[in-house]
Amino acid sequence: MRRIASIGSIAGAAMLLLASSSLVVQGVTDELNPDAAWYASRYGVSDVEAGRRLGLQAVAGELDAKLTALDVDWYGGLWLEHEPDFKVVVFTTRGTSGPIRDEARELGLEGLVEVRAVAFSYADLEAESEKLRGLALESDSLVSIDVPANKVLVLTASPHEFARLAEIRGVRLSPAVTIRESNRQVVLSTNIYAGLTLYSGGIPECTSGYSIRKNSTGELGITTASHCKNALTFGAVNLTFRESAQWGSYDSQWHTVGSHTVRNWATDGIPGGSTPGYRIITSKTTRANQALNAVACRYGFASLYACGNLISKTVLCELLPSPNSTCMWLSNGSTDDLASPGDSGGPVYSGGSAWGIIHACLSFFEDGCLNPSLNHDLIYIAENYVEAAHGLTILTSAP
Repeated sequence: MRRIASIGSIAGAAMLLLASSSLVVQGVTDELNPDAAWYASRYGVSDVEAGRRLGLQAVAGELDAKLTALDVDWYGGLWLEHEPDFKVVVFTTRGTSGPIRDEARELGLEGLVEVRAVAFSYADLEAESEKLRGLALESDSLVSIDVPANKVLVLTASPHEFARLAEIRGVRLSPAVTIRESNRQVVLSTNIYAGLTLYSGGIPECTSGYSIRKNSTGELGITTASHCKNALTFGAVNLTFRESAQWGSYDSQWHTVGSHTVRNWATDGIPGGSTPGYRIITSKTTRANQALNAVACRYGFASLYACGNLISKTVLCELLPSPNSTCMWLSNGSTDDLASPGDSGGPVYSGGSAWGIIHACLSFFEDGCLNPSLNHDLIYIAENYVEAAHGLTILTSAP
């Protein structure tokens, strides 16, 4: 029977709640985040509270990046909790709270940060994950860091066979590794601003990604996933293929757009307001600044608008040549379909901030990703890898 393995929280973890003080949130404005309605419905809070929390999760991403940059051996990662209360949970191997408290105070997060003790640092988990990448490719398994469980999680069709393969290859499975049975599939979701339907030969092929500027030439264009066809059209206009990158952490291509006008917009299908059916992209959030369990939303022409939680930032990009463990896993427990064929290349965002583009569908059903009636998880490429692959800048203002 095909099933998805649940990801639990840490049992019996030591907890230290940082002292409460006045809350001054950096980067949070009075303007309501367009994803607030989804968040409010999912977590049972008001739209205003939902907007506040979505702003806070961006600040939490900054905290994660700052603590990671300290390059210390005690940092165990960061995870957002949304219920029963909103918390920023920081894990540490030493019960260390001083540096965490200092960084939280600087960002205005005091009173929201909870410190929990764990056995393994995030660097330890990254090292263990890297040791397993060859086994993952050989056995068609998914390897990811499960921060709240403080484990490297392996999802595989046969845990026994995975362990046997590790023994044959001389790879020691440490106590930091948990292996769970799961017959999952990762399938490319192949099918002029972000979120529009791109055609090839008159047939819907993929979804457009973010509008960009080529740094070296100033040319304007549009992105999508590299595994989509290169000969693409939009609105009866042939898009001019410029460059493709499909290896390591990259799955993107870009095109100039002929007579089209490039806008820093992204489709969301949300009616009403001053931007009906789309939102304006005004910022970017790098992989390092995307907090785990943060809510992000996405749009693809096949499965339209949906939101989920960022479960992992360290999934092996197994469909790419020479893959790196930098792919992002978005899930909402099969509440909505997050990826179907044709969604590839579409935008992943939080409010007006670009987070990445859709790379693949992650399915835990027997029929797999090709069955559009089922709800699947999403794998995406972080926005900074789209920019780095081609020397581009994602537009955050009118060109």
